[in-house]
Formats: sequence, structure tokens, C-alpha cells
Amino acid sequence: VPRRHENEIVGEISPLYVHPQVQGLGIGRQLLSGVESAARDREFGSLWVFALEQGPAIPFYLRHGFKFCCNESLWIG
Repeated sequence: VPRRHENEIVGEISPLYVHPQVQGLGIGRQLLSGVESAARDREFGSLWVFALEQGPAIPFYLRHGFKFCCNESLWIG
């Protein structure tokens, strides 16, 4: 999902989920690689990811070169 931020087009990654039975097999890395490739093809300046603070996603993205930039509260319900 592209959006503009400070004169660049930014892609937003929707949640990526890999079934627990097949985690650790490189499937998440392959999915992320495909997203990054598509973002480069579309000349996005960067990618944003929204992830739960206590979930496993943040360490996953950090291991793959993403940087933590901010923390936001989200009210559900």
C-alpha cells in the first residue's frame, strides 16, 4: 500500500503470517524478499511495517535489516 512521506513514496507491509508448523524454514524470509523486490521495482523509498509490540514480528524484521522507528497505541474494541 503506497503512501507519501517527506517527498518519498513509502510502501506499507500488511501482516505476514507463517503457520507455526513451518516456521523456521525460510518461508517468511522468502515472502519478505518478494515484497522488497516489488517495492524496489515500484521505486518505493522505504517500507513501513506495523507489528504488535509483544509478538515475534519485530525481531524478525530487525534481523532482516528493518529499523524500529516509533511506537503507537491502537485501541481495539
